[in-house]
Amino acid sequence: MEPILSYFTQSALISGGFLAIYHLFLKRDTFFTENRVFLLAGLVLSLTFPLIKIQRTIVTAKPIFVNTSGASTSVHTITDSGSWLTLESMLLAIYILVCTFMLVRFLVQLGSLKKLAANAKTWKERPFLHVETEKKISPFSFFNYIFYNPSLFSPTELDTVLIHEKVHARQYHTLDILLLEILRIFFWFNPVLWLYKPAIKQNLEFLADRHAVQIAEDKKKYQYLMLRQVVDNQNFRLTNSFYNSLIKKRIVMLNQNQSKRISVFKTLLVLPLLGLFLVSISVE
Repeated sequence: MEPILSYFTQSALISGGFLAIYHLFLKRDTFFTENRVFLLAGLVLSLTFPLIKIQRTIVTAKPIFVNTSGASTSVHTITDSGSWLTLESMLLAIYILVCTFMLVRFLVQLGSLKKLAANAKTWKERPFLHVETEKKISPFSFFNYIFYNPSLFSPTELDTVLIHEKVHARQYHTLDILLLEILRIFFWFNPVLWLYKPAIKQNLEFLADRHAVQIAEDKKKYQYLMLRQVVDNQNFRLTNSFYNSLIKKRIVMLNQNQSKRISVFKTLLVLPLLGLFLVSISVE
């Protein structure tokens, strides 16, 4: 039980360290691709690095105890193994129960996407698959599937929305969300993972906006479209949606000047400290 708790604790510390560095040093920069790699690296290292152990041997002098009374002494250790096993079994049962609930919810969300696609009109635009539904939903993408209601937009607006969603699909942003969702199924007790998702989704939206604005004809019209919340938002947690609660931050970031490359050096100064932190966790 103790090795498992140690692994979970170290995993939480590593992911927390990466998230803290992101918020302190990287969040305000426009290096969205680099930030995506950094956040994903934090998740991967939080899984793998606690399994790496660096053995460090310390040799000390063996203390000698002298019994001056001449009487023999003995030490009796009493452990209540029964109660400990009961507590361990209870914790394991709670863990499995919550994991099962999270997994079922995840599968239900996948099923809702499949049901929505089954009841909609679909057509291919390689490598994308358009799913046109009559339901009032926010446009969103799931891998190369792009879901939307064409009747809610003018042709020009729809083209702009599709440009944004195609960036999500082309750059496989769904993988980032799915990785985090799967980790939260098995590490649901790690509070860092619940804070990680807003950071990842926000950065992915910044990334899609930057590429979409470069293609869109009018930057201001693009921002007005983001503000025009005429859709009754029906959010799917596993998807990348054009409309979301980060719209204000997205507009601010769209109008922010490109960060200078010299800003990368502040990250390079932090990386050695992060490396020392990772090594210190792995030393036994």
